[in-house]
Amino acid sequence: MVKIDPKNGHVIGLLDLTPLQTIAYGNNPEIDVTNGIAYDSITGNIFVTGKMWSKIYELEILD
Repeated sequence: MVKIDPKNGHVIGLLDLTPLQTIAYGNNPEIDVTNGIAYDSITGNIFVTGKMWSKIYELEILD
């Protein structure tokens, strides 16, 4: 996942979700790619889920 500065289009942040995918996949071969991302403007946290995932993960992003 990348964070883009809307003023100039430059990438200003990068988050590798590979470790989260590994946790989410577990022993369930039915699930697929990460494809759901939401931002909570009050807490600054990000919610992530994926195709056929049974859970939503709340991520606290530390600068």
